[in-house]
Amino acid sequence: MKSAAIIAFEGMFDSSLSVTLDILRSANQVSEGLGEESPPVVFGIYSASGEKVKTGGGLEINPVGMIEDLEHVDYVILPGIGISDSDQVAQILKQQDAVSLIDFIRRQRKNGAIISASCSASFFLAEAGVFDDNAATTSWWLADEFQRRYPLVQLQVDKMIVSGDDYLCAGAAMAQADLMMLIVSKLYGAKVARLVANYLLIDRREYQSQYIMSGLVSHKYPEVEKAEQWVRKNLSREFKISDLANSIGISERTLARRIQAALGLSPLKFVQQLRIESAIHLLETTNRSFDVIAYDVGYSDAASLRRLLQRHTGKLPGHFRSVRSNS
Repeated sequence: MKSAAIIAFEGMFDSSLSVTLDILRSANQVSEGLGEESPPVVFGIYSASGEKVKTGGGLEINPVGMIEDLEHVDYVILPGIGISDSDQVAQILKQQDAVSLIDFIRRQRKNGAIISASCSASFFLAEAGVFDDNAATTSWWLADEFQRRYPLVQLQVDKMIVSGDDYLCAGAAMAQADLMMLIVSKLYGAKVARLVANYLLIDRREYQSQYIMSGLVSHKYPEVEKAEQWVRKNLSREFKISDLANSIGISERTLARRIQAALGLSPLKFVQQLRIESAIHLLETTNRSFDVIAYDVGYSDAASLRRLLQRHTGKLPGHFRSVRSNS
């Protein structure tokens, strides 16, 4: 029988906790209904102190115990926490509960547990050294602070899910659903995971880059805003990153640093993301053929855009046409 410890932390996202519980309960029910030989996964909510924890929405969570009571679990699951800026990150990581949790993560990892977190809770894993010399993702708006604190981490903030041998991490708070579906597939198998996804209407998503809104960070990185404006004006033609950097009067290296700090993307992925967004908009709002749309957003080869679109969204062009026809 496998076990999972869900860690409650002050200020956590209510939805991130509830989706964790709902998906695990559903997986147990589906597994039982299928008559699976493997028993359901045992899980419970724990806190650093064992005392009540208030979510960001003010709900009081009564844990079944404190993390020190746990000798070993198969999975440690940290739902996302409501952190909006770097100052909050620094304050939270100094708290005694955070220090205790980081030590707990190190011990459980040494004992063979899979450590998982979404959103800003990934900072706890980074502090525990889980991501050192490994890839990770986090809330996209905290990418700058994350990279500054943990230069050894290969940050892939455009990804919805990043996994390693003994860890799993997900992007912004609602990516907890994606994280939990991956955990369900590992614990129960693909059949149970597929049924749970169907029952709860959970779509497969691989990237959070499609949800990144560069306008929210443009006040801090005006060069990024200028770069976005220039790219949008020049989408239909091929250009080099050096052309983009020259257009706003900075070096390619400076441009790369600004875009990475603001959005956690390379300049190439930044441009690709804007092309994809524009292509999706045209698919949903016009009757232009896909070949014409590809040309309009800078691709002479429509097949290249089709592959890129599928890789970034998990969907083919026809999906976005059906969204329009069904609206």
